[in-house]
Parts: sequence; C-alpha cells; structure tokens
Amino acid sequence: MNYYEMNLNLIRENKPYLYEQMQKKADLNNKDLEDIYTADTKDGKKALIIRKDKKEYCLNSTYYPEREARQWVKQYEIKNMNTVILMFGLGNGIFSREIIKKKKESDTLVIYEPSMEIFYYILQNYDITDVLKNAIIIVEELNETELNTMLRGLLDVKNISSQIWCIHPKYNEAFKINLQKFMKNIKDINNHEMVLINTHKNFGTRYITNILYNLRYIKNSNLAADYIELLNTEVPAIVVAAGPSLKSNIEYLKRAKGKSYIFVVDRILDYILEQGIEPDFIVTVDPIKPLEYFTNRTDVSIPLICKLDSNWEVLERHKGRKIISSFDYYIAKLYSELGQSLMAIDTGNSVATVTFSTCMMLGFKKIILVGQDLAYDGDFTHAGGIAEKSSTKEIYVEGVDGNQVKSRWDWYTFLRWFQDRIAENPELEVIDAKEKGAKIKGTINMSLNDAVNKYCTTPVDIQLLDTLEYTFDSSQLDEVKTYLEKQYNELDVLKRKLENAIDICSKQIKEYSRKHQVSNMARKNDKKLLSINKYIKDSSIYLLLDYYTSAKSTNHLTKMYEFTDNEKSDIIATYESSKEIYMTTIEAIDFVKPLMKETLENV
Repeated sequence: MNYYEMNLNLIRENKPYLYEQMQKKADLNNKDLEDIYTADTKDGKKALIIRKDKKEYCLNSTYYPEREARQWVKQYEIKNMNTVILMFGLGNGIFSREIIKKKKESDTLVIYEPSMEIFYYILQNYDITDVLKNAIIIVEELNETELNTMLRGLLDVKNISSQIWCIHPKYNEAFKINLQKFMKNIKDINNHEMVLINTHKNFGTRYITNILYNLRYIKNSNLAADYIELLNTEVPAIVVAAGPSLKSNIEYLKRAKGKSYIFVVDRILDYILEQGIEPDFIVTVDPIKPLEYFTNRTDVSIPLICKLDSNWEVLERHKGRKIISSFDYYIAKLYSELGQSLMAIDTGNSVATVTFSTCMMLGFKKIILVGQDLAYDGDFTHAGGIAEKSSTKEIYVEGVDGNQVKSRWDWYTFLRWFQDRIAENPELEVIDAKEKGAKIKGTINMSLNDAVNKYCTTPVDIQLLDTLEYTFDSSQLDEVKTYLEKQYNELDVLKRKLENAIDICSKQIKEYSRKHQVSNMARKNDKKLLSINKYIKDSSIYLLLDYYTSAKSTNHLTKMYEFTDNEKSDIIATYESSKEIYMTTIEAIDFVKPLMKETLENV
C-alpha cells in the first residue's frame, strides 16, 4: 500500500466530510504553485520545497528538520486544559508532530492548510497517518466550511482565552493573503463566541424563568419536525426579516401568499399584518424580546415557532399553537425521556437565522430571503421607517451592487452565518430578494417580483396544517408531570450533596496549604468529590441549574482550566473555584425551587 492509499484510508474512516469533498474534487485543476518537490536533508530526512510567485521557499531545514521543529515548538506553552491549538500550514508534518507530542489528550489541534496542491502532494509522498489521527485538518477550497462550525463547538467560556495560534515557518511569507483571511476568520469566530458567552452570562436566570413558565404550553404544542410530512417542500419557504427593503416588496409578498410558506420574524409581525398579509408562521427566540417588538394585538393565533426559553411574555400573549423548533440541553433531555426524536438545528443567534435553519430542517429546497438587508438604509435599520440606535460597532461590508455599505458587527456575524450554512448545503437554492443591502455570498440575488413569478406557481393548502395532532397526548402529559415532580424532589437531595462538597473543599484547601505531600485523607476526599460531582451531573435537573451556575460562575469556571508553574497553588485554586461553584449551584436551587413548584401546578 502506497502513502496515498494509507493516508486516504485514514481520512475515509475518520474524516468523512473531508473525504467526501476530496471525492468531489478528485481532479486538481487550481494549481497555486509553480513547483513543489522534496529534497534529502543532511541527516537523511526530507525537506519540502515549494516555488510560488517566482520565489522559492524551503519549508524545512535542509540540515536537521526535526531539530528545527523541536526548537520552534519551544515558544508555545500549553498549560491549560482543553486548549484549542490553531496551526496555519501542514507542510510535510514535521512541525505538526512536535505540537502533537507537546499537547495533552484533552487539547485539540486544528491545522489549516491554505494550499490544496501541497495537501495532495503530502498525501502522495509522505506518511502522515499519525498527524491525521491526532489533528483536525482543514484544507482551503476543500472542507474550509467546516472550520467555523467546528470551532464554535470547541470554544467555550473555559478555553476561549487560552487558544494558541501558531504558523508553520515560511507559510507567513508564501501565503500572506491566505494567512490574513484565516486570522480574520478566527477573530470573527472568537468575537461571535464571546457574544454568545456574554449573552448566556447576562440571561442565565431569564432562561430558567422562561423555560419553567413555558412548560405549561407543551400540552398544546408540536415539534417543528411534526410538520415535515404535511408541508409541500417543492414550493419555496419565504423568510421575512425586518430590514428596510421589505417596504418595497409588500405587493410581491401578497402575490406569494398561498403559493409559498411565509415565515415572519417577530419584530416585523405587526407591520406585515397592517399591510394585509397574514403569514403562515411567526418565529420568536429572544429570551427578553420586548412585547412591543412582537405585537400589540391580543388575538394573534398564527402558529408560533419558538424555543421554550423564548420570552414567556411573548408566548403568553400569543393565543395559537406553539411549535418548538430548537432545544436547549435541558428541554432536549425532557423530550428524549418521553420518547421524542429531536432534530437539533444551528440557531445562529438571531431570529432570522433560526427561521432559516428551521426551513432547512423542514426540508425546503428553495428559501427566499426578504428584508434580510444586514445593512443600514441611510439611518434606517428596520422596515417602517425605524432608525434603531445600537451600541454595536459599525462596519462596512460588500453590498449587492458591489459597493461598500454600512453595517453593524452583529449583522456581520449573521451574514457570515448565512454564508457558512449556504456553503455547507450546495443543494439548497437560496434567493436573496433585495436590491440593496449586504451581499450574502452563495445566494442568487433576484427581485422578489421575479422570484415570485418563477417559483411561486403552485397553490398550497395551508389549512391542512391545522389538522395536525399535538405532539403529546394526555397520558404523556401525565409522564411530563411525573418527570418534573421527580426533579422537584431531587433539589433537596442535591442541596445536601453540595453542602457536603463545600465542606470537603474547605478541608482540602487546609490540607494542601500546610502539607507538601498528598495524604490518604486528601485522596479519600477527592474520591468523595468525584462521586458527588457524578451524582450532580447525572441528576435530571442539573442541566437546568447549570444555566444559573455557569452564568454566575464564569470567572471560576475559567480558572479551573488555567494552570501555572506552581502545582500546589494550582490545586488550592481549583478547590477554591470548585467551592464557589458549589455555593452558586445552591443559589440556583433556591432560585429554581419556587418556580418549579409553580410549573407543577400549571402543566
């Protein structure tokens, strides 16, 4: 078996998306190098040499490449747990191997290779199976769309500040533009994740309040997936956002009614109703959405797609069927206990992105975006002549006409999200029906008039959707109540366990403060803490309490994954942080208990 077969077999078994993309792009037409070859080094190893833009770059020492790599890796200290290491450039694997030797099992190495030509050359001429086993490989123009989704799954409050960025020698010279693009992308992802972390930190208690109040609506609700068999997904889904361009599209939207499925975001509902259009679905997700940004009416019964952590006041004002679209972990576990197969979606952190993801999950083959401007129209931010003030940083992005348009940082993150999802789903046809605003790469820019004429030609029976039975029957609702009663009774047991854990942490801090060696008593205490931690995490109510705990204990959670050169100090700091987290979890129990009692009375 040659090098290529060995490497490809490992990719096929362990990196399915990369393998799939390699099969689609089996012929390498986009050669970006003038030459690429291997030279023998003085110590009998191999050096990779490329020629690009009339310059030659030796990517390894021609004398002692492994010694060079060992010296290079010394500049990177990997002390913290769950560290994400981002490396620009694969080369022939010599430098990556040194990072792999240095990283811990809990750490993740992501290697971004900007040259497809180098990647294929390495597969054919080197055995890099060890690197492929121990790193995530992202290759530009092959599987680069995986990068953003994958990093969003890896980064959280515990490790976002401890990332390590490293560049393979000479790659910064040979691939300057690619490096700039890569670094900008990573910074964008980090900024996006920080927004999510801060949102969770600010709204932890609100999430709990919303969930426990909204549980009363599951008796008259459906999962979004319940609609899959009833919808005619050959006709378009129209996602109506609140951008200023919506105003010029109202008449065309009226013509699409009955020949498409119209999904509107909560912010634009009253405006749409005032124009004489009744949408087929409304979507809301915000945990603190002001009621005036939903509707001032008290008789709205259009089906509402929502999360159970959406603002409880919005769900209370809405009088119709609730459709649960996306799940937090706590709700997912509840539905799973009741035998429901859940279809998770990538929410994207805005009501428009949730709507888009829901339409994808429902199986629509064509999605038309209306009012998805993601840019200012003069001073206006929303349809209806609204000029909303925002503290978010203003930026400029490419517009649909090729010129720069004024946008905001939060809109830019949504823009990037749309582009990533579209790139990951090439079979999906997305029409962006606006004449001005931010360009969403991967969409077909077309007027709504033309889109309606072309795609909205088949009538749909929207009333058929009213015949759908609710997800839970009466016997299952009894199971829901039994499940919640069990959680309520579990709270007191958890509280006693946590008080015990706090006491043990105090003893451990004293023990490690005065002794240099670990005593038998300290080992026994650690075992007790492990047992208590397992009990807490296995409890059915833990995922709900964690909203509160993780929001209030952000700094302590971060410190638990950070380490210095002083082992004793690190151990004491870990117990101190653990103690604070246990105390915060007791606060969470005190916060949840009366709300849970009220929930039991209303489910």
